[in-house]
Amino acid sequence: MDLVLHGNLLGNDNSGPEDNLLLFYYALARALRRGDAGLQRPALPIRVVSMIFDHLNIKKSVVEQTDKPFSVTEKGRPEHMGLQIDARYLLASIGRLHLQLTTKSHDQGWVDNPDAGNWTWFEVFVQKGGYKSDEVYCWKTHNNKLGSYETSELEGPIFDPVHPIWSHLDVGDIIGARAKASFVGWVNHVEEMKLEIWEPFDPTRFC
Repeated sequence: MDLVLHGNLLGNDNSGPEDNLLLFYYALARALRRGDAGLQRPALPIRVVSMIFDHLNIKKSVVEQTDKPFSVTEKGRPEHMGLQIDARYLLASIGRLHLQLTTKSHDQGWVDNPDAGNWTWFEVFVQKGGYKSDEVYCWKTHNNKLGSYETSELEGPIFDPVHPIWSHLDVGDIIGARAKASFVGWVNHVEEMKLEIWEPFDPTRFC
């Protein structure tokens, strides 16, 4: 079972149901860890408490996704940069963050020479200094299925807390994802892109 607390990573000042639920889970973890002598409920080892919450797979998450289909060719189009998140909201959680890009997409549907490579793909990037900067660090996540007219739901790898992407983030940077295509005839048809960045719930944090 996944319990996702969307939006907590964005660091806004408005408390809502997600914040109250998060406080409840911290209180529950602390109660399990400390036990209650009056109720004759023994304290649980921290390892057991962690196993309980690992099974629940609770996470604080921010999700950005496209709202309409689009296509990208060799020349590209700036409005199809894809998804972008202001990195300042993530800096406090560096060292605990995970990231994954998922897509519903396909290429142009035909390939003359399958051995010549797969030239529609997706990437995650960090744009230093904001939208107008030319300093960009990119990491390819995945390709489309080669030569397919059928839309496929594809998942890129999970970027864990030790991935180098996090070491490039600073105040004023943008983190995002985009669709790419190279060479004449190649087209990346995208029905949906979804970028999720999350911090797993740590039941030991306030125990």
